[in-house]
Amino acid sequence: MRALRGALGVAAVAAGLGCGVGCGDDTIRIGLAISGGPAQACPSTDPQVAPSCADVPMLCDAVLNIRIVRPQTPDETYLPLCEPIPRNSYGDLCAVEQINLPVRELPKETLEIQVMIWPRAAVKADPDTGTLDCRVINGQSVTVGFNVDGFPEEIAPAPALGGRAYYRPGDEQTVVTLGCSDLGAVNQQVCAGPVELRGRVTELDAPLLPVTGPTAVDLLVTVGEPRYVAGRDEHEWRPIKSLDLLPTAPGGDPAWLGAVDSLDADSTLCVEVIGNRGANTPVVRCRRLDPAREFDLAGIWIPASRMAQILAGLSLPEVPPQGLTLGVLLDELGHPAVGYRIETSPSAMVQYLNESGQVVPGATATTSSGLFTSLDAPYDSDFRAFLGVTEVASGIGGRVNGKVTVAVLQLGR
Repeated sequence: MRALRGALGVAAVAAGLGCGVGCGDDTIRIGLAISGGPAQACPSTDPQVAPSCADVPMLCDAVLNIRIVRPQTPDETYLPLCEPIPRNSYGDLCAVEQINLPVRELPKETLEIQVMIWPRAAVKADPDTGTLDCRVINGQSVTVGFNVDGFPEEIAPAPALGGRAYYRPGDEQTVVTLGCSDLGAVNQQVCAGPVELRGRVTELDAPLLPVTGPTAVDLLVTVGEPRYVAGRDEHEWRPIKSLDLLPTAPGGDPAWLGAVDSLDADSTLCVEVIGNRGANTPVVRCRRLDPAREFDLAGIWIPASRMAQILAGLSLPEVPPQGLTLGVLLDELGHPAVGYRIETSPSAMVQYLNESGQVVPGATATTSSGLFTSLDAPYDSDFRAFLGVTEVASGIGGRVNGKVTVAVLQLGR
C-alpha cells in the first residue's frame, strides 16, 4: 500500500516527563495508506499498483475524524479531532494532506488510532459556533465499530473511508490503512459541478434496438429522480432536466443532450420517455449513481399499442396510480433469456409474462418473452435473476406514481 504524499503527524508527550513538541521518540507520526483490497477496496488507476490518494475521488465537502484511545477504555478519547477537509483542485483524497494535527499530551503506552472521513453534510455542527461534532452523524449518536481487517463495519451510518491501527511506544510511524467503506457518501453527484447528460432511447423489444429517426422526433425525454413522500409512502417523479434531440448523423442513432450546473440527485438517476402525441404512458428506466460520474443514460420507449397489450394481459384498465414495474431479462446477445427465476429485495410478488404480455399462471421462471412484472415492489428495489442458486443478472425498479418503471437485466453485465 502506498502512503499519502506527506504523512500526517501529531506530537504525543508522555505524561509526567515535561517534554515539549518535537520531543524525539515521544512523537506519534500517523501515516495513511489506501486499501487495495480485497476488503473495502478503493479505486485504482492501475490494478497492479496499490491505490494512492489521487485515485480516490472526493467530490463533496468532507470531515476528517481522528480518535486516539486506550484499547481497554475506548470511550476515553485523547484526540477527538473533527476537522473540515479543505477542498483541493483535483477533488480527490489528497486534500486531507492540508490538515495540520494539533498537539495533545498522551500516555506513553499502546494506543488505538481510529481515522474516519465523513461527508460534511452528515456531521452535526453547533448552530452558534459552527464547531463540528463527529459523534453525531445524520442526527444520531454514532460509535463506529471496526472489523478484523481494521476497517469500519459497514453498518449505516458508516464513514466514507476509515481504518484503525495501533501505536506502540518506540514506533517511528503508525500507518492507518483506510478502507472505502461508503465512498459514494462523499461523491454525491450534486457535488460534481456542471454535468452533461446524454441519453439514448431503445424500444422495449428483443433485442433492444434504438428508436428510429421519425419516432425519436415524437418523444419527450427527461432526466429525473423519484423522491419518497413519507406521508403517503410512495415515490413521486421529480424531473431534473429535459433533454434536446440532437441532429442525427447519417447512419447514426438518435441521441438527446442536456446540461445542468449541478446534479441534484440523491442515489439514482432515471430517464423518462413519453410520446408527445395521443395517449401515452410515461416510462422510466433507472440506474444507481456511482463515483465515476458517467452520465450516458438509457431510456426505454414502449409504443401505445404494446403498452395496451401488456396492461390487458395484467387485467388492468390503465397503469395504477402508484405505478408498476415491467422487467425484461436478456441474454448476452440481447435476446430474451428463458428459465430464470426473478427475486426482489425487498421481497415482492413477481409474475412472468408470455410474448403477448399475458400473465402465465403458475410460472416460476421467465418465458420466451423474458418479461416479468411486479405490482408491489417499492422504488429502488433490486431485481435479481437466478439460475438455480446462482445470481446471473441484476437491475433496479419499483413503483413510481403514474409511471411504468422498466428494469432491464442482462446476462454477462
